[in-house]
Amino acid sequence: MYEPYKSFIFSEELFELVPWAKAVQNDRVDEFLELYDPYIDEEYKVFDPIELVIAFDAENIFQYLLNNMDYSHFFNHVDFSLLVLCVLFEREHFLLSALEQWQFSDEDKIAMYEYIIDYKDVDYFKQFYPHQPLHAKNLKRFLRIALNSHDVFLYLIELDAFKPLVFEEMIVFDILSMHPELLHVIDPIDDLTQFLDTDVFQNILSFESFEDFKKTTLFLLARGWNINAYNAFGIPLIHMALRHAVHASYVDYLIEIGASIHVKTSIGYPSAHQLLMRDARFTLEVSHLIDFNAKDAYALTLQDYDDMHRNDLLNIETVIRFVQCAFNMAEEAFYELNEEEFYDLGALHGFDLFTPYITLFEFESKRLKALFIQTISEYDFDYYETTYFREMFQNKFNHDPAKTIQVMQDIVDLEPDFKRLQAFVDQHNAPLIIESEGYDINKVGHMRILLSPKKPLEKRVTIHTNLLDVYFVHHYYNVPIQDITYEPMLKKTQRFLN
Repeated sequence: MYEPYKSFIFSEELFELVPWAKAVQNDRVDEFLELYDPYIDEEYKVFDPIELVIAFDAENIFQYLLNNMDYSHFFNHVDFSLLVLCVLFEREHFLLSALEQWQFSDEDKIAMYEYIIDYKDVDYFKQFYPHQPLHAKNLKRFLRIALNSHDVFLYLIELDAFKPLVFEEMIVFDILSMHPELLHVIDPIDDLTQFLDTDVFQNILSFESFEDFKKTTLFLLARGWNINAYNAFGIPLIHMALRHAVHASYVDYLIEIGASIHVKTSIGYPSAHQLLMRDARFTLEVSHLIDFNAKDAYALTLQDYDDMHRNDLLNIETVIRFVQCAFNMAEEAFYELNEEEFYDLGALHGFDLFTPYITLFEFESKRLKALFIQTISEYDFDYYETTYFREMFQNKFNHDPAKTIQVMQDIVDLEPDFKRLQAFVDQHNAPLIIESEGYDINKVGHMRILLSPKKPLEKRVTIHTNLLDVYFVHHYYNVPIQDITYEPMLKKTQRFLN
């Protein structure tokens, strides 16, 4: 996200959009003050002056803002803090002046340190942290972030404030899940069985290196794990490997050290069924281990579930059967889950469920867009222009920025506003289209809500992944099954069974 942002700021399009940008580029304070007025200038919705001042190294205007404004809690519309902007554009002189002039919260500092950890080195980090440390209450969270740079992490755990945090549960979880090179740090721990019911093993199965996988698995087995253990969801470790291992050799290795391929889940799903979401290559590589004719409690084979998964003709019974198999859970049990619990359970099983994160309002004309913006104060959400999306997503963003705004509210949470939005549509006798980002951006699906004058609201969702997403949208987003279009991207040729 950082590079598209920088590219747009240095593009010619910026100067067409922002009348005072040239004054900032030339660092002319009087000219800038004459052109910029946040009370009448809608462009401030896209960029705040401080962003351009930092980008163009406008020393004089920066000094003016430093003396007359307070940017200590500033985050721009893509959530970059002032401190991050200074580091992003390599304006360390502005950074030092800002730190001296304004009092920044730990959230601001953490955002800056996170950028430094990801894009700079430990020596750069050391220039600032000793002079701008964090409060004790935020150290554990920050130490997890620091794991993204092993050099920074190892530097921090030598500091007295961080030493006691090394064996905190979430730090240990992250090391086991993502940082096998740091296992020596937690070597003194003698019992890790509490992590059996987490997604630690799923994460280990995603290691690209077989040696990392082997080393971490043996590390766990030496600290209380059993190779034929079941997790809290009733799934044996070998079944998890069939679901999640990046290489078939990981399954072979687990069998080599004692895992049984013939065990079933707690409610009777055989090992074959764990291959439901796997591609042809992986399925073929473990096929010598698998009984593809094995049936579950409903007398269904893997082939039956595969047919359900690829069939774009939806029925609710098929969807429920798929969810039961994916979660190893009885039907009545997952009905009791609220939206957050279902989503979290999906994540634990390796499913990233459909949660739209961009909400777009598209109007019939520029005039209607302007009229709606005039009424925006009636709603409990803010908005931004969408010009920046054209640069960020390029041809994946198929909307006219002149007629479109981004609304800072999740599309699935807009229901309380539908009555007022419908009144606006009826008053102006013109439709309003509310959309999420599309498949080209999120690789999952798309939601579209159409409000037409004097007509009932229409809500449609298209899903391209699997039936778990179909259930999630149907049950928690209140979309009737007949209004969901299921177009799975998995083709017959991608499945060994076919």
